[in-house]
Amino acid sequence: MRKFQRKAVHETLIAFLLGIAICAAAWILPRSSMVSASALSQGDHPSSIQIMFRFQNAELKDALPEFGRLLGLNVPRVDPGVTGTLSLESSRPMPREEAFQTFLDILKNNNAVLIRRSGSDFPTIYGVIPASQVSPQDNAVVKELPPANPTPNASTIPGVKGPQREPVRVTANLMESKLINHVEPVFPEPASRASISGMVSLEVLVNEKGEVASVRIYSGHPLLQPAAREAVMQWQYAPTYVGGEAVPVLTTVYVTFVLKKAPGPH
Repeated sequence: MRKFQRKAVHETLIAFLLGIAICAAAWILPRSSMVSASALSQGDHPSSIQIMFRFQNAELKDALPEFGRLLGLNVPRVDPGVTGTLSLESSRPMPREEAFQTFLDILKNNNAVLIRRSGSDFPTIYGVIPASQVSPQDNAVVKELPPANPTPNASTIPGVKGPQREPVRVTANLMESKLINHVEPVFPEPASRASISGMVSLEVLVNEKGEVASVRIYSGHPLLQPAAREAVMQWQYAPTYVGGEAVPVLTTVYVTFVLKKAPGPH
């Protein structure tokens, strides 16, 4: 009887300590973040766009550019002075105007503003900076919904292989989970000799079959861009369905080039 009691006490103590360890790990380890969003275009006019999103403990530097892309705005960079995380989920599809107001509220709550980059080419490039860096009268601050940058489709991009309808905007992390054939880029020899590395961001149009139909460079070193484009054009995704029908998709892809370290002396 005493042996049974000692065993029960021992097992209870182990379970108690295990519970403490799990709680401590959950508190100490960084919480996972998630960005999940989409914009459904129900017509050719920007006012027909319906936007849904879910940001779960997402870094602002990741969430704000994604939100901007859903609004049809090119926001490639968030100032390092704008920090924090975002947890917010839409309960229904939002018109573009309402979603933009939500975007401005997020910025206000984080003491940040949206600005129009001076001298930028079309399509317009925007940025997010701390509100303390501008005056209320600054003309660069965007306070009203600007026109959406044009959404590429088969009729506007030369050499497109497939889609003949308006694409659905899907965030990078969601499309990454649908990637079924990933071709690594070949590191360009000129870039390697010059010790150039970094990331190339691209806007990618995927047709109803999941094939990459067209690629447009957002940013990245000129020596790295051709290799990134060549690799991404070979990627294959699982088709995306909306209402049981396969649809073309517009997304953003990031290709990173890392220099290999030279072997040390023996």
